[in-house]
Amino acid sequence: MALEIQDHIYLDTSNPPTATYPVAAEGLDWTPLVSVVTERSLTGKLHIHRLVDGSDDPVSFRSDRLRLIATLAQMLVLRGMSGKTVYYVPNYHDPDNLANYTHESVLIIPEGSIANIDPMCTYWFMNVRLVDDEAI
Repeated sequence: MALEIQDHIYLDTSNPPTATYPVAAEGLDWTPLVSVVTERSLTGKLHIHRLVDGSDDPVSFRSDRLRLIATLAQMLVLRGMSGKTVYYVPNYHDPDNLANYTHESVLIIPEGSIANIDPMCTYWFMNVRLVDDEAI
């Protein structure tokens, strides 16, 4: 098949990842993470510190933010993976060739990011962040 946006991601602690999680439509953020720090001197002059490559372009890293829809069991598994190194295939991938789209990332679940959808706690919204150290 062709490279296309799917309605799910692959996320697991083993490579290649096999567990799939549905992605909510409104929760995708592919904004790259750029390592830039700004500060002001005593006179107000702006000082910028950033990582640059050989061409003097800022180095950016993959940092995807997703809103997942998880069952209770999936939510508990994802909570257990928080802070660990995971293997991640974003929802923009070729289903027949997952190896080329696998990223080694750290799963971060910010505080207040887990909320139940229904009163029986069958399904949960989870806002997760996947940060990797591979420069884009």
